Amino acid sequence: MKAKSNIPKVAFDLFALQLAWSFWFMVFVLLAYLVMLAIGSAHSDFLNFAYRPAKGYMLVIGISSASSFLTFYVKHGVTRRDCFAGSAIASVLHAATLAAILGIGTGLQHLLFQPPSQASALLDVRESWLSALLIFGINILTYYIAGWLISVGFYRNGWPLGIGFIALALLIVAAANIFWESDLQGRLSRLLPLDPSGIPPHISYLGTIVMLGLALAIIRLCTRRIVIRMK
Repeated sequence: MKAKSNIPKVAFDLFALQLAWSFWFMVFVLLAYLVMLAIGSAHSDFLNFAYRPAKGYMLVIGISSASSFLTFYVKHGVTRRDCFAGSAIASVLHAATLAAILGIGTGLQHLLFQPPSQASALLDVRESWLSALLIFGINILTYYIAGWLISVGFYRNGWPLGIGFIALALLIVAAANIFWESDLQGRLSRLLPLDPSGIPPHISYLGTIVMLGLALAIIRLCTRRIVIRMK
């Protein structure tokens, strides 16, 4: 008889827990944004203001939480496969939900009053709400998976092999920046033989998805028979 899959339970548990953490993150970001508005130092709408803090936040929770979740679930009889799959699903749902909530807040801002002039065209909701939210979501997901990769690397290998996973995560983040960050693309165009500033959006989406798929494959290979620390 085939054992019951624990993937839905793991996915829901992790999604609910991480969303609770993100509630406080969004509160702090909103308060900071309101202060910046009050003193006249805000130069973009709420979604653009939250973009860089959200990437750092997702990187941190990816680093701090991934290995501890694995230990907890395997101790309670969940297979490594179900833990990985549930964690991956939760990360996608979490990134999408965070993008949607911040997007709704930004939408209310645009409806109620004119926000500060847009500082970047990357998340220009005036051009396309869907595109802005997709770019926001896929980029913060990239940072979470980079953090997850670092966490798994150190959990499995310790020092100094874990340093290699930091380098790999930095490569993933750098590649994402090349795909999406127009200011970085402009600087890199002076260093690379090819100009990355002309990358079409569909290539950026495809390249990011392939890169995230490879990162998840590495995480799965590393955790497939990973030794769990019971203490």
